[in-house]
Amino acid sequence: MLLVIFGYQPQREPSVEWTPSQATVSTRAEPTPVPTSVVRRTVKVPRHSTRPPVLPTTSPALPRGEPAQVIVVSTGGKRLIDTSLVPTVRNAEEELVPPFGKAGWYAEAGWSKRKPGFPGPSVVAGHISHRSQPDVFYNLPRVRPGDVVNVKYTSGDKVSFRVARSEAVRKDLATDLSSDVAQSIWRPSGTQSVIRLFTCDPETTFVGSHYLGNWVVWGDKIMK
Repeated sequence: MLLVIFGYQPQREPSVEWTPSQATVSTRAEPTPVPTSVVRRTVKVPRHSTRPPVLPTTSPALPRGEPAQVIVVSTGGKRLIDTSLVPTVRNAEEELVPPFGKAGWYAEAGWSKRKPGFPGPSVVAGHISHRSQPDVFYNLPRVRPGDVVNVKYTSGDKVSFRVARSEAVRKDLATDLSSDVAQSIWRPSGTQSVIRLFTCDPETTFVGSHYLGNWVVWGDKIMK
């Protein structure tokens, strides 16, 4: 599944105030089996995402090295996701397409300074399935508020996020920056480190090579 984030350049900078995400979740049973055709689309990227982030003059110590692994653990201690991370940029259609079998962190020019644990939102995308078999983010719809997202770096450093929200989002709304949900994904106010995990929502209609919906998880950095 291809993580699709459409192009759009907003005219204003985000507000400087930050309000942590409210803990919300859409109830979902086991992910629905996927079509047997190869699913490519995951997320489309708004054009504003190429703008370099505004970083604070002072900040906590940042993780060293490069993001290498993402692990999601439930409140009950079950490991829901455990996969390697690679830098990923948009294709010619402005779609973020991580490789099958790995998750991709959004490393477009400008956003490469928004690695997980750095100020602002970081975006991680993964496929839910490949050739009718579960892929790395197959369990993302099972993630719930209170679960923990851990990102490990090549240096051995680790940064953790507490899930605040987990729900289905229409792909058109996920990239329409006039919508509240898109603003919460791409342009949360302030410079707090947050993470957004994307995959396709297998409960939605399958058209061509992709589903019409995303499943999105919002996480806030756990401060030490």
